[in-house]
Amino acid sequence: MPNTILLIAAPSGLIMGYYANGGFYAQLSFCLLSTLWFYFTLLAFLSILKGKVKLHKNYMILSYALTLSVISLRLCKWIIVQSVTLPPMDTYRISSWLSWVFNLLIGLIIIHFNQVRKIKNPIKHS
Repeated sequence: MPNTILLIAAPSGLIMGYYANGGFYAQLSFCLLSTLWFYFTLLAFLSILKGKVKLHKNYMILSYALTLSVISLRLCKWIIVQSVTLPPMDTYRISSWLSWVFNLLIGLIIIHFNQVRKIKNPIKHS
């Protein structure tokens, strides 16, 4: 799967991001998403090749968080449409950023709490 992301999905996502609807800010959002997705997946792949399992796990959490942004995009768009009356392109621009930034923050929080839990209970998590 990392090979598919690294060789096909992320590069094609970068191309689609460049041509995305919503103008410059939506395009920037999708291009950043694609670049970060590639970056975290590559780091996860390289870290597991070096035998650094904990580091691999953290990078994969971030990669999966960005992978799930496609679901979050639709959810954010639906929530915004149900809550506020905005022009469609504004809704799309806001959703394009919220979908992956929110997921990335959740991934970082998960990594943080995993590390805090390991510090509190070092025997259980070694």
